[in-house]
Amino acid sequence: LRYLYLQENRFTGRVPAKLGTLQNLRHLDVGNNHLVGTIRELIRIKGGFLVLRNLYLNNNYLTGGIPAQLANLKNLEILSLEVLYLNI
Repeated sequence: LRYLYLQENRFTGRVPAKLGTLQNLRHLDVGNNHLVGTIRELIRIKGGFLVLRNLYLNNNYLTGGIPAQLANLKNLEILSLEVLYLNI
């Protein structure tokens, strides 16, 4: 699986950490849902998102800060964090 578009589906709850096990994923869009939790929960899996280029988390109810682990996503080109409840 390389592209996963889950935007605007009214999903609730936490972003499933198992998404981080999709090692060939290049594009993940979970924007415009009702997801809660932190970005850290999503990217905490070591070895996950190795080739991820686009990550859209915008317009959800994610809290916390922007984790340093984002720097490990070496192929990341687009990171969308608009309208979140982050502490910066």
